[in-house]
Amino acid sequence: MAKYPVHNFEEYNRYRNDFTIRVTDIVLEDYSREDLFNECDKYKKIDAEHACCYGECYYFGIYVDVDRNKAFEWYMKSAEMGYPRAIFSVGYCYEHGEGVGLDYKKSAEWYHKGAEKEFAKAQYNLGVLYKKGIGVAKSDEEAFYWFMKAAEQGLDNAQNYVGKCYKFGEGVEINEEKAFYWFMKAAEQGYSYAQQNVGYCYEHGIGVEQSYEKACFWYEEAAYQGLGIAEFNVGYLYYYGKGVEQSYFVALMWFERAAKQGVAEAQVMAGICYLKGHDMDVNIEKGVRYMIDAANNGDEYAHRVLTGQATGDYSKEMLDEIMKTAESKGYHTKVN
Repeated sequence: MAKYPVHNFEEYNRYRNDFTIRVTDIVLEDYSREDLFNECDKYKKIDAEHACCYGECYYFGIYVDVDRNKAFEWYMKSAEMGYPRAIFSVGYCYEHGEGVGLDYKKSAEWYHKGAEKEFAKAQYNLGVLYKKGIGVAKSDEEAFYWFMKAAEQGLDNAQNYVGKCYKFGEGVEINEEKAFYWFMKAAEQGYSYAQQNVGYCYEHGIGVEQSYEKACFWYEEAAYQGLGIAEFNVGYLYYYGKGVEQSYFVALMWFERAAKQGVAEAQVMAGICYLKGHDMDVNIEKGVRYMIDAANNGDEYAHRVLTGQATGDYSKEMLDEIMKTAESKGYHTKVN
């Protein structure tokens, strides 16, 4: 569960750093650190923004110990004065049971209040609830409406979701050009999932002219942020030399990075590199280890390799060695 009402850890860190500075400016203009919370607990002469800041301090543990119950109290006090961020935070607390009992219906109600005040994150979260049918009746059309409202305000994850809606026809007619447009809007803000989606569009010519070179560029942008599937895709392009100079060495580097994150396709490809000995000595030990990881992730091809069924890809002698090594690691290789 996230520790703050944001949608990814990178966003949390960016927001926390910015917010700590803002809290210092707003809160400490009137009080010293020592008497700040003694004073604010009196609930006297507190405006909406200050009240929300106190809530954030308790939520984050800035100057005080983390206390989600007190955070919720301050969020609610600020929300009742109409402060948009606090309204959003009350909705988040209800959605995740932070400082208050879990209540999806109330979460949706507060998100809606924040959305009507044009608070982008409330609009996005309300869209998610409509998309999943949590606290509200499921509606792709309503979800798209609120995603678009947030996207038009520049919220990157909302822009990415609008792109997905256009790509798959969820709540709106399929339009690949518009899908690409919104993916790109989010990608240009550094949103890794959108960068991955832009790369995919370029690779397959979806809503834009096909280009392996541009696909690799955008996959790498996401991969350098640690997105596993993008790391795999970069490796794939290097493995086959699409849009880049072919290199098994570089491909394996990216496959192994993605494999560590549990991407089954990357675990398979890393296993293949070691078992085939691409630009290196064959290493059955490492190859089998990656294949076992992939098989345990449900990859059927990896299971076929480990059980000696991939006869078109490896010699009988090689498959015997693979099965022997897999059995030594506790993998059941007998086919029923």
